[in-house]
Amino acid sequence: FMLHQSIYEILPFDESFMHYDDLPKGFDLYVCGHIHSRVKATVNGKLFLIPGSTVLTQLKEGEQERKGFILFDTKK
Repeated sequence: FMLHQSIYEILPFDESFMHYDDLPKGFDLYVCGHIHSRVKATVNGKLFLIPGSTVLTQLKEGEQERKGFILFDTKK
């Protein structure tokens, strides 16, 4: 399942952000955009990935991490 959304458990700034419990059930993988930092988590027993931004977007401390992308092999 792919989405482009702020997630409250990652960015706890606004209760109106989507929560992990709001994710639809029945998927083996969740891939989220919008958040600039990289996240790899397990949500409801399933893999939840956020690749983050590919380039530095701000000078804040949290943005100083290494940038890149996630390559996911769908044939394995």
